Amino acid sequence: MRIVGINIQNFRNFRTTALEFDGLRFFFRGKNAQGKTNLLEALSLVTAVRSFRTRSGADLVRHGGADCALRFRLEHESEGEVELLLKISSKSKQVSLNSVGVGRLSEVVGRYPSVVFSSPDDQILRGSPGVRRRFMDSVISSMDRDHCEALRNYQRAVDSRNRLLKGTCREAEIEAFERQIAPSAVAIVKTRDAWAGVFGEKIARFYANLGGVGERVEFFYKPDLAIREKGEYLAKLAAVRERDAVLQISTRGPHRDDFAVRIGGRDVRQFASEGQQRALVIAIRLAQVEWFHKESGIVPVILIDDILGELDQERTLRFWACLPGEMQVFATGTRDPGDPHGGDWKVITVDAGRFF
Repeated sequence: MRIVGINIQNFRNFRTTALEFDGLRFFFRGKNAQGKTNLLEALSLVTAVRSFRTRSGADLVRHGGADCALRFRLEHESEGEVELLLKISSKSKQVSLNSVGVGRLSEVVGRYPSVVFSSPDDQILRGSPGVRRRFMDSVISSMDRDHCEALRNYQRAVDSRNRLLKGTCREAEIEAFERQIAPSAVAIVKTRDAWAGVFGEKIARFYANLGGVGERVEFFYKPDLAIREKGEYLAKLAAVRERDAVLQISTRGPHRDDFAVRIGGRDVRQFASEGQQRALVIAIRLAQVEWFHKESGIVPVILIDDILGELDQERTLRFWACLPGEMQVFATGTRDPGDPHGGDWKVITVDAGRFF
């Protein structure tokens, strides 16, 4: 897939901006706080209709505006020329595809894949289990609608069980909701487990390509409850029902899952160096690129937000070598990319939301 053009209105520090992209390599150079990251954020919305920086639609709207609009023109492997229009306000998101309104956001999420590399990615390793669950589920759900639906059904049922636990209810009522939870819980655990096995192999390979040769990388899923069938899950919920009633919350299940990464048998959060962690996070994103491509058959767009200053020269060169030549890449930085493998970069200066 390629993004051949974008029109932006009232997004972040852009009032009205129109950009054409004829080629594969674009580098946006400028001082900090000029709008480089804002542009990558705008481009990334084509995939998830959600920002990688904020959960609030109001944060995306230019100060003083009621909403913002982004119109993408795409070249897609299976759909040909596509026009995607997003309108976002503090209260709603509206999507049109080739001038036809889209009823559900799930119809477009993951359909036009892109992958963002940015400094906050270190939270995938250093952040809370919730951060890692969201990463895991966002990657899987982008390519697996059934997983997305299972997550929604599971969360609704858990929320209902929690409300019962906080009130005066009979055990039979709680059991009824547990039976609703069980099929989705089992499906989530099975999907996450299968994904982790494939994804972990990709991470290990890319980490070695980035210079970690001889360092054994392990990526593994840590389910809160290792379940394979519905009856097994129901038995485990029954065992903690009395405690959950006291605490007034569901304490066990996929909403407490995590994953972990080890290098040389040691947890990276405690024992890996800064350089190892940074290379590992980039390997995770490269694995995501390959996962999207394999699962969808669509070549993702790569968005790189000023991360190269955090790598040493050797790893920087290796990073560029890891990016397939047919992928469209948008990168930002305060200096030129220094890529001996990338061919013709179109360098664009960004100054106060303007492009030169």
